[in-house]
Amino acid sequence: YQDYGRYHLTARENICIGSPNMDPHDPAVEDAAKWAGIHDEIVRLPDGYDTVLSRTLANGAELSIGQWQKLALARAYVRKSQLIVLDEPTSSLDAAAEFAFFEKFRMMAAGRSALIISHRFSTVRLVDRVFVLDGGKIIESGTHGELLDLNGLYAHLYNRQASYYDGSLRPKRADEPQEQRRAAATPNPLRSPVDEAPQTVLGQSDRSHEIVEEEE
Repeated sequence: YQDYGRYHLTARENICIGSPNMDPHDPAVEDAAKWAGIHDEIVRLPDGYDTVLSRTLANGAELSIGQWQKLALARAYVRKSQLIVLDEPTSSLDAAAEFAFFEKFRMMAAGRSALIISHRFSTVRLVDRVFVLDGGKIIESGTHGELLDLNGLYAHLYNRQASYYDGSLRPKRADEPQEQRRAAATPNPLRSPVDEAPQTVLGQSDRSHEIVEEEE
């Protein structure tokens, strides 16, 4: 999902290509777009779902990077496989959209297994089980809470990143007013305490999702 396919086809075809035997006019195509949060953007295109996603063609249109990523997620939604592999599925989404995606993803993945690759702790902390890799070997595994209690590599990376959001590692200037320091140290409520980790992730799960963490 970092290098998802961007085909010079209609929006409808770009989604149903995830399930080659699907009729492009199957209602499941629009259901998938609604699930991925791209439906409203598609219907605003010149020809709606029949708009070719390329400005090189007549009446074509181009999507933003975030919109392409949502469309790629819709493509995955129509593929009814038992194993779902997502590589940085929310890398182009903001914090609010990322949270909404994972709420929907849990419903989508019910009864299936998911392997998620991500370097974002805001993604990692939502999965059922995390596997921590170091030097190509699994050195830790558990839930987010269990790994924090273990106080190993995962906890070190998480806390190192969290410190930049709670302001504890923020450089202070001698001439900076105290109120300004306090405001700068206040975390953004729309952003996860930790949005980015050095490099991450693989896994599978009792329910659906797992992750592996690897230090760069």
